[in-house]
Amino acid sequence: MGSSGKVYGLCLAVLSVLMVWSTLVAGDEHTIRLYDGEAISNHNRRCMTANISKDASGCRLSLDLWQGECRLEIACGAGPSGYRVEGDTIEALSDDIGHRFYRNESGLEWEIVLKRRPASNVLEYAMSVKNLRFYYQDSLSVFERDVLGAIRPDSVVGAWVAYHALRSDNILSVSGGDTLVNEYRTGQAFIVYRPKAWSGNDTVWCDLNIDVKRGRFEIVLDKMWLESADYPVTIDPTFGNTSVGGSTMSWNLLYAYCHRLAGVNTYQVPSGKTATITQYSVYGCETGSGDMSVSMAAFEIVSGTPQSRVGDRVNVTISGGTPAWFSSAILEQELSEGNEYGVAVSCAPRSGGTIYYNGVTNAVSTDNTYCGLDWDGWTHSSLTSFNFSMYATYTEQVVADETVSGRRKQMIGHKEGGCKGY
Repeated sequence: MGSSGKVYGLCLAVLSVLMVWSTLVAGDEHTIRLYDGEAISNHNRRCMTANISKDASGCRLSLDLWQGECRLEIACGAGPSGYRVEGDTIEALSDDIGHRFYRNESGLEWEIVLKRRPASNVLEYAMSVKNLRFYYQDSLSVFERDVLGAIRPDSVVGAWVAYHALRSDNILSVSGGDTLVNEYRTGQAFIVYRPKAWSGNDTVWCDLNIDVKRGRFEIVLDKMWLESADYPVTIDPTFGNTSVGGSTMSWNLLYAYCHRLAGVNTYQVPSGKTATITQYSVYGCETGSGDMSVSMAAFEIVSGTPQSRVGDRVNVTISGGTPAWFSSAILEQELSEGNEYGVAVSCAPRSGGTIYYNGVTNAVSTDNTYCGLDWDGWTHSSLTSFNFSMYATYTEQVVADETVSGRRKQMIGHKEGGCKGY
């Protein structure tokens, strides 16, 4: 974000004489991989890549995920005077507005450099998306902050989270002796953190608007600050390379929560296939004394509301003070063709740990009565925006294909590899 951008700018000024830059010409495309390692055969991972290209109108940024299933494309600006490439840093040069792209520990950094005061305090860029839904992260409600102990960092207040518009959870599609592993996890593609603007040591927050219908990516700067700033001014939209929620709340959950928003956090068994839940996973940490156990289960979703529980609830043990993914033991819970299912979580009231989530309007059903998921029904109390970082792993198989190969058994309990930062 802002501080890293300042350090980078100073280093660039000192080292620019020593660098040998290559030139990006029309039609060229430079790719920045935001993961480590190569893709693995028969695995479809989130693995985000950033592609910066040049055309007649200027430079263009595109983010691709899940092997092209999802994409964000932004036309960054017209009329640059030149391009320079050094490793994973790309600069689009201009007398008025320059652009710099590079990878950092958060994801992809896009620095917009205003050489002089712009005509408007709104920087507007044309945008197009493929299979993505964006959700604004507003300030915490009083209930989130005072009752649930929620925390939302300043860089997340005003940010936008992008989700796969069609898929979530891990889905292992079995066909004969082959298994295709689709690792969608929470379905979260990335987060666009709230940008900062700085001039020298003076830093200010900006507002970010993402309007998919209008095809607009807009950054709104403080007008009075722009008038008095010393130029150049740098603005730093950052595309966070994470599938984990940007906010946290206490594990001291008073209620049970079940995902219920179709196309974002539920799973429907395809026609002509059987399906089985083989594992539940949740992201969080335990900072109290000793391990803690949370309950997880799946519920059938009917008309947008959880109805009946699938099989028995299972326990997931959360341990240690380092946030991580924690999973249940391998299990088998059969699902019905054509039905829709959501994942639920609950915890006995206690302190000492956190669970991660994003704000997604009406994404979750709350049950105030059976907080331990300890009966096979659901008592709907209200809808909330707590889209938790949790998911289930499913296997899918064509109804007529009863082959369960050794490969399938191996993949059910597979370890993640290849794409670090997934």
